[in-house]
Amino acid sequence: MFARQPILQPGLSGFASSTAEGGLLYLGFALAFVDLYFFWQLFLIFVGARAGAEISRLRMLAGLIVLGGAQLALLALPSYLLASLGSLSLVRPFFYY
Repeated sequence: MFARQPILQPGLSGFASSTAEGGLLYLGFALAFVDLYFFWQLFLIFVGARAGAEISRLRMLAGLIVLGGAQLALLALPSYLLASLGSLSLVRPFFYY
């Protein structure tokens, strides 16, 4: 914001290789959503669920890990699909009259 330049690799995506393909590319897109606010959101979900439910802390943490993983997987899916399908070229069919 102060440098007036866009953030090229948000979150923890700077740890992923920029030339990655396949699963590592998907991991890079998922890491782009891991930042301070992601952990704050998980913490708030944990506190709220802990206050409202009568289950053990271990089960709550396991559910939170599954929830966080599913959230990252769903957030990274559109970016991964666009990057994977972005290199395709359209071939128009030939119509003979």
